[in-house]
Amino acid sequence: MRPVSVEHHGNFAQELAIAGRQFYGGRALVGDCVAIVLPYEPDPHHIDFLRAYGLGPDIIRVGDVYADAMRGATADLIRRHGIQLFWVGTEEAEVLRELGIRLPISPAMMQAINCKGVFRKIGAAMGVQGHMPLHALCRTHAEARDAWQRLSHVEADGHPIPDAIIVKRRDLLSGAGMHIVRTREELDRAVKDMNGHEYIVEAAYTTHVSASAHWDATNRGLIRAGVTLQLISHGVTHEGNVIAFGEAMLPGVSRDDEEMMYGLGEPFVRFWHAKRRYRGMFGIDIIRVLGLDRRTRSYAIEPNAFRPPAPRYAMALWRQIASR
Repeated sequence: MRPVSVEHHGNFAQELAIAGRQFYGGRALVGDCVAIVLPYEPDPHHIDFLRAYGLGPDIIRVGDVYADAMRGATADLIRRHGIQLFWVGTEEAEVLRELGIRLPISPAMMQAINCKGVFRKIGAAMGVQGHMPLHALCRTHAEARDAWQRLSHVEADGHPIPDAIIVKRRDLLSGAGMHIVRTREELDRAVKDMNGHEYIVEAAYTTHVSASAHWDATNRGLIRAGVTLQLISHGVTHEGNVIAFGEAMLPGVSRDDEEMMYGLGEPFVRFWHAKRRYRGMFGIDIIRVLGLDRRTRSYAIEPNAFRPPAPRYAMALWRQIASR
């Protein structure tokens, strides 16, 4: 994989209409499911596109999502066919218990397995911290300034020299709460935006390529489900994905690259599969970076578990369309 600069794509989202962005919240529409729950009006063009291929469930109008899910026709549908959840928090758990459906994952595991901070602590505990960029978990302004000074433009343990620092919330998704930092003033603003939450201060590389590796964690073991490339704007915001099927290869990605990505992510997936008995979809975001010293290295940076990682929706849609 060849790292590419993201510095010139500040208006990327505004210049290109990328379906993955506009329809991000409606990804479940591509699934082969009887009913989904959306908190907004689905995009009519998206619906028309899916209908042209005979895909997508009927739309059921409800007042209060959680109240209606526990009674009437919606509850009957869910009891007969199940429900596809994007997240399991306390409200979702309450609905499933009311319907007599076993929780597929506890709210506590749901939160922990997708947490960037827990991800980094597990890596350190397993001795694979080298699979991740140099970083520090911080709570105070003083800790952040110390980490910024230690990590900025510093070479250590074979890591490429970063050209920036990234400050990010440990619990948010898709680039939310992330800041690329190069100056003391930018650091101060980023830390203020953390609003007292624990956050990550990490070596950053604005010249990189973003990808993901995917697994299915099953009772039979771990099944490799494919690799994808990501479209990233502003250095942090996930806009869409590039996928390939069959014998086709992703542009610029070799078989060795695929093996490297699986190798970076599998220690983390094995931990949750074997030690925490997790079953379901699992994705790990990978970046291939280019440092100021012109050296390259690949890192695992973020987990996406249970809720289908974004590329899995596109992969499911393609498989369904290809068969028609």
